[in-house]
Amino acid sequence: MRYTITGNFQYDLGLFGLKKLLDFFEEDYKSGEFYIETNKEPEEILELVILKQIVDRGASFFTLKVLKELNIDSKEFKRLDIDMDLLSLIKEHKSLSKIINKP
Repeated sequence: MRYTITGNFQYDLGLFGLKKLLDFFEEDYKSGEFYIETNKEPEEILELVILKQIVDRGASFFTLKVLKELNIDSKEFKRLDIDMDLLSLIKEHKSLSKIINKP
C-alpha cells in the first residue's frame, strides 16, 4: 500500500509513526519525499502497533487489561513470568498468535 503526505497534520504525523514502526521492526518499505510504500496490509500494521505497545508498556499491563475486560479478578492469577527477552521474541515472530501460542 502507498501512503502519501496530504498536508493534513494528523494524517501526516501518522505516516511518520508508520515509518518509525516499520523501522523498529526492520520491515522493508520504499519511501520518497512525499510517500511511504509497504507491502503490509492494514491489519498487519495494526498487529505491529499492538506488539510495539506491548514492548513499550510491558506484557503485564495488557494481561491486567484483558482480565479486567473479562471481569476476572486479577488477584486470582499469579503474575505471569514474562520472558526477560520479550523484545526479541516480538521482533522475531511479529505475530500475536505466534507469541500467544508459544510453548
